[in-house]
Amino acid sequence: MKKIALSFLLVFFTINLWAATSIGVGSSSMDGGIRVADKRALNNALINAISSYYAESSDSGKNITIDHLKLIKKFRILERGVENGEVYYKVEAEFDEIGSVNFATKVNPNTVVYYIKTDTSLKEFKELFANDAKKILEGNNLSLKYQEDFIVNVDKSGNSEQAYAIFSITKSRYLMHTTLKIEKSKTSNLLVSETYFYTKKDTYPVIRAEATVSKMNAEGIGEAFNKVYQTTISYIISNFINNQITAEQHENRFDLVFINFKSFNQVMGVMDYLRSKGFFTTVKVKSVVTGKAEFEMVTKSNLEAIKKVAEERLKDQPHNLSIEDNALILEFQ
Repeated sequence: MKKIALSFLLVFFTINLWAATSIGVGSSSMDGGIRVADKRALNNALINAISSYYAESSDSGKNITIDHLKLIKKFRILERGVENGEVYYKVEAEFDEIGSVNFATKVNPNTVVYYIKTDTSLKEFKELFANDAKKILEGNNLSLKYQEDFIVNVDKSGNSEQAYAIFSITKSRYLMHTTLKIEKSKTSNLLVSETYFYTKKDTYPVIRAEATVSKMNAEGIGEAFNKVYQTTISYIISNFINNQITAEQHENRFDLVFINFKSFNQVMGVMDYLRSKGFFTTVKVKSVVTGKAEFEMVTKSNLEAIKKVAEERLKDQPHNLSIEDNALILEFQ
């Protein structure tokens, strides 16, 4: 009976302690129009509210992205207006402090944003490339629902690092960044593409494709582009996306056991950190007694990876971490 009561109390306090309220401000230039600017400014204010909360806590290094907006339970607008050509918001947001932010795979496993960078000889065909790329991506069942928000924020230089920085705060799961150039020889012109494929965690090897350009006009360039881009997308789907989805479909069940904690906040700190990294599909309390708590987690990861991330969180705390059978044992000292 004592164990049941303690478990109930744990759930009760978890619900209350893992909710937080914070004030944030955000703004946006009007590039792309007032409607886009208004949406960006509100999102920036909500993200800032969450960031401000963690900046004042021991977890000040927490990386807050647009995915964390899914954690917001409710918010109210304190101020809104236009100043110096920018839309601005001030909001008060209430959010789930420990919720999982691994949302992209649940919403749409095949969302993608893309950017195509050209050399000077191909600049006049940029609109053609963008339109044909859209058709090819959608024809391969890849969703472009976040492309508009992505592209209005990427500057005209097409810098891959800047494109990745924008991608990292969108809800899209994948980014494809392609450069196009013409390589001339005595007998023919080649359209050469080099594409980097990114997820939120990984960068994959560059994919190079080429096709002969029959004529240096819209028809000839368009035909060559369709060949290289379709070849690239087919390769990415077969070798990267399908492999990743297959790996993520496999779920594991492990126990996570905490021993000798003086405060339950020590346990919450580790659970919060693991959950913020997207390690949990689900987690439930198995038992709680004085100084010991045991959870069962459903995860697509493995114990070695979970142990490594837990070590990051506990680097300044005396502890022992070990793997025994199907469990990760964390003993505080």
